Amino acid sequence: MKKFPFGEVITDVTSKFKKIKQSDYKKNGLFQIIDQGKEPVAGYTDNVNLVNAKLSPIIIFGDHTAH
Repeated sequence: MKKFPFGEVITDVTSKFKKIKQSDYKKNGLFQIIDQGKEPVAGYTDNVNLVNAKLSPIIIFGDHTAH
């Protein structure tokens, strides 16, 4: 089996999205934030500029996508 570098087979589409810092998560709001933590919903935001309606109404967060 031939091995390929990660960057050759995976496209990072999250790099073009706006990010939200965990310190800016709210306890309630219009939009759920799903991250890599233990809880299903990590927090909320009211910032509509973070929502990408072209894919679906979610905020994408991840800090473990690159090596």
